[in-house]
Amino acid sequence: MATRAITDPAAIAEIALRSNDANVATSAARRLKDVALLVSVAKGAAVRAAAQLALSKLADEHIIAEIALEASDAVVAKDAAKRLVDQSLLLHVARSAADALVRRTALKHLEDASLLSDFVVAEGDAALRELAVEHLKDPEALARVAVAAAPPFALRALEKLTEPRTLARVALEAADPAVRVAAVERLSDGRLLARLAKEDPEEQVRARALERLRSERLIESVARSGLFADTRARAVRGVRDAGALAAVATGDGDARARSEATRRLEDQDVLARLAREDSDHRVRRDAVVRIKDRALIAAIAVDDADFRVREAAARRVRDQALLRRIAEWDKAWQVRRAALERVDSQAVLVNRARNDEERSVRVTALKRVEDVAVLVNRAQWDESDEARAVALHRLTDASALRQVIHGTAPEPIREAARARLSELEAGEAKTEPSAGKAADAPARRRRRRRR
Repeated sequence: MATRAITDPAAIAEIALRSNDANVATSAARRLKDVALLVSVAKGAAVRAAAQLALSKLADEHIIAEIALEASDAVVAKDAAKRLVDQSLLLHVARSAADALVRRTALKHLEDASLLSDFVVAEGDAALRELAVEHLKDPEALARVAVAAAPPFALRALEKLTEPRTLARVALEAADPAVRVAAVERLSDGRLLARLAKEDPEEQVRARALERLRSERLIESVARSGLFADTRARAVRGVRDAGALAAVATGDGDARARSEATRRLEDQDVLARLAREDSDHRVRRDAVVRIKDRALIAAIAVDDADFRVREAAARRVRDQALLRRIAEWDKAWQVRRAALERVDSQAVLVNRARNDEERSVRVTALKRVEDVAVLVNRAQWDESDEARAVALHRLTDASALRQVIHGTAPEPIREAARARLSELEAGEAKTEPSAGKAADAPARRRRRRRR
C-alpha cells in the first residue's frame, strides 16, 4: 500500500530492482514507463517476474538485444533473445552472449542462411556450430560451409547436399582434403573425376578420384597428362592400350610413370630402346626384365653403368662363359652374386668362396660349392659367421667334420662342428633299425613257411 504513494519514477524503479517481494517488485515495474528505467529493471531486478514485466514493456530491438547480452538473469536474457527478429542482432547475440543457453536461443531464431553459414565458418563453439549446420537448409549456404568450415561441420553440411553441381563445387573447392574425398565419393561425372585425379594438390583426393574412374579413355588421359607423377604412375596400371603405354614409357618426364608403363609393355623395339637409352636405372632395369634379345641382355649385363641394371641382366644370361666373366670380374658384388647363382663352373665357385671380399658373394658360392676341402676350410676360417655356418651345414661327411673338430679353429667353431656331427649321427641312428628290419624280412618269411 505504501508504495502506491510514491510517485518518483526513479524511486519506483529502485523498488522494482531491489525488492525481494514478488508482488511489490512487479507492482513497481508495472508503473514504470521510462525506457531507461525499464531497461535497468529488466537487466537487474532481484525478482525475475519484475524483470520479465519490464522487458515486455520494451519494443526497440536494439535495447532488447542489449538485455539479452547483459541481463543478470539468464532466463530473462533468453526471453529477450526470443523476442528478436532482426537477423544481424540475433547473430550478434549468438556470438557474444555470456550464457550458452542464450546464444543457443538466438541461433535457433536465426533464419538468414548467409549469416548462419558465417557463424559456422567463423565461430569457435563446436556445439553451436553443429546446431547452426543442422538449422541450415539453403544449398548455397551449405556448400559454403562444406567448402570453408572445419571438417566435422563441413562433412555434415556435405551430407545434406544432393545437387550434382553443388557436390562438384565442394569436390573442387573444399579447403580440407578429407571433405574433397567425401565429395568425390558421391560424384558420378567421369570427366570431373579425371580432372580431380589430374589436378588436386592432395594425393589422397587424386587417388580416390582415379579409383572411381571406369572409363579407360579417361584413365589413359590421367596417365598421359596428370600434373603429379605418382598419380600418372598409378593410372598407368589401368591402361591396356599399347600405344598409350609406349607413349608414357618413352615420353613421361618422371621415371616412376615410365617404369610403370615399361613393366606393362610388350613391344620389343620400344623395350630395347628403353633398356639401352633411358636415363633412369629403374626404367632400364624394368625393360631388361622384359626384353627377349639375348645378345642385348648379355651386352647390358656387362656394359650398363648401373649395377642394378647389370644385376637384372645377369639373372637372365645363359652363356656360361659370360657368367664366369661376370662372377669373377664385375666390380659390384650384387652382380657377381647374381652370376654365381647361375654359373656352372666349380672353379669359379671355389675361387669366389675363398677370395671374394663380400660376405654375401662367398655365402652364395658356398651354397653351391662341391669341394669338401673348401667347405672344411671355410667352415673354420671364413671371417663371416654366416659363411662359416653355411659351409658347416653343407658338410655331411663325418670325417670332414672331425677335421674341423680336431683342427686349430677357435673353440666355438669346433663346438659347432661337434653339434653338426651329433646331428648327423642321430639321423643315421634313426634309419638303422628300419634298415635292419628290412634286411631280416626274408628270413622271417622262410621261418614262417617251415612252420
